[in-house]
Amino acid sequence: MLSPRIIADMRSGDECGDPDHPGLRVRRTNAARVFFYRYRASDGALREIKLGEFGPMTLAEARKAMGRLKLERERGIDPQLQKQQVRTEARRQREAEKRARYYTVEKLVEDYVAEKLNKQKRGAEGARLLRRDLLPKLGDRAAAGLTRRELQDEVIRPMLERAPRGATYLLSRIRCAYVYAAEQGRIPDDFVFPTLGVKGAAQVRRKRFLNENNFGRLWG
Repeated sequence: MLSPRIIADMRSGDECGDPDHPGLRVRRTNAARVFFYRYRASDGALREIKLGEFGPMTLAEARKAMGRLKLERERGIDPQLQKQQVRTEARRQREAEKRARYYTVEKLVEDYVAEKLNKQKRGAEGARLLRRDLLPKLGDRAAAGLTRRELQDEVIRPMLERAPRGATYLLSRIRCAYVYAAEQGRIPDDFVFPTLGVKGAAQVRRKRFLNENNFGRLWG
C-alpha cells in the first residue's frame, strides 16, 4: 500500500501506483514528488493530469482530489480536456484584454470608416464629423475604456449647444462604430458602450402649409 514513507524514500525517476486507489500515481523528479491521475479517455487514449506535489499536498488530499476527478469522468467530463479548455479560455481572455488596452478610439473610428462608412452613400459626412469632433478630444483613449460621462461631457453636450442635428448624427455614427467593433471582436463582448444612455437633440416636427401665392411661385 502506498504510504508517505514510501513516497519520501523514492528516488529520481521512480514511479509508484496506489493499489487501493487505481489511477493515482506518484512520480519522483529531480525537483519534487508529483501526484497525478492516470486514466483512459473515452477515445481510448491514455491521459494523466497533475494533482499536486507531495509536501504541500498530502497523500490523503491526493486521493480525495483523484476521487473528485473520477466523479467528473462518470458524468462524462474529461478532466484533462476540461483543464486545457480552461487554459485556452484564460489565454484568449488575456489576449483580448491586451488588444483592448491598445485598441484606441482613433483606431476604432478609422477601421469603421475604411470598412463601412466609405461604402455608404452619406459615409463621407459621418467620417468628417468623427474625425473633426471626436478624435481630437478622445482619439488617444482606449476604445474599451471610454466612459459615457467622457463622451457626453467632452463631445456630445458641447456640440448639442452649437449644432444639435450634427451632434445627434455624430452620436449615431459613434454608436454604429462601436457596434461594428464589437461584431469584429475588437472590443470585449461584455463592454458597455459609452453611447448607452446618451441622448441627442429632441426631434421637432415642423408643419408648413402652402397658400395660393406659394403655389404660384412653386409652379413658376
